Amino acid sequence: MKEIYKDKFVTYQYDKENKLFVETWQLETEHLSNTEFEDILHILEKLYDKYPPKLMLCNYQCFLYTISPQYQEWIKKHVASKAIKNGLIRKANVVAAEYVTQLGVEQMMEEALSEMVFDNRYFATYKEAVEWLLS
Repeated sequence: MKEIYKDKFVTYQYDKENKLFVETWQLETEHLSNTEFEDILHILEKLYDKYPPKLMLCNYQCFLYTISPQYQEWIKKHVASKAIKNGLIRKANVVAAEYVTQLGVEQMMEEALSEMVFDNRYFATYKEAVEWLLS
């Protein structure tokens, strides 16, 4: 697993052999501004071109930023569609159910990706998510 990007909010890793793209959000997202979130989304778009994901694991357990409906739609049109165009077929989301913000993440992903053509599932642990992705 190679670390391909890291800042105080998020870390991106890529496993070339499995074409597995891993996104891990940090607690610092509680202080994430809209501009910083937009910057991260633009970085992610570029990373998808350089490191095309077949499998994706998103760890939202520490994600504390509230995604507005405006961003939900933008993510669907630009970021998610770019991942699909570059080969995404499976996405695992690790979430912490006790966080209200997580419900927003789940809702956003369900709504934004409902028309997408890849398998999208939620897991309570990183281990379960990886096992499903690589099965």
